[in-house]
Amino acid sequence: MLIRPEHLIEPLLRKSKVSEDYELWTMQTDGMIVYDQDTDEIGRMLFTDPAYAGYKSLPALGRKIAANREGKGNYVYLAPGSDKKVIKEVLWETIALYGCEWRIVLGFRPFEEKKL
Repeated sequence: MLIRPEHLIEPLLRKSKVSEDYELWTMQTDGMIVYDQDTDEIGRMLFTDPAYAGYKSLPALGRKIAANREGKGNYVYLAPGSDKKVIKEVLWETIALYGCEWRIVLGFRPFEEKKL
């Protein structure tokens, strides 16, 4: 059976109204990104994809996420829709679905001024 995680996750996100200040992505324990609000990220292998080679903290955090069912950490990557590098803080939890464990990761930029 073929599962398209974005078709499971997108309707839930529309109902939950996640703030634009947050980013949600989902990863398998082997490092495959199975969902990201940036659809270009879906299907990439976090540990080996050349797109992440210049961002050492992201694959390192990915390994920590894969090894732990829940936790928190941070990494440096591009701001959405920008070529500017920013620090992103993340929290994650695990869900099991169809015999797979997925890490649900919620990220935010802790050092950015929030609009009121």
